[in-house]
Amino acid sequence: MDAITELKKKAIKDFQKFLNRLELGYVDDYSTILNTISFIQTCRYFDKPDKIYEFLINN
Repeated sequence: MDAITELKKKAIKDFQKFLNRLELGYVDDYSTILNTISFIQTCRYFDKPDKIYEFLINN
């Protein structure tokens, strides 16, 4: 499976978790989700995106 596809699936899963908690009244920080989406959109412009990818996939 493509690394970016894995990251997309993780972003969707994290967003679903965020929405579920929001329905329960929790207000969580969603900056990691936004950073992941931004990276997915711009990763082709990076020379070496591996370290950023590893950070995002593991958090």
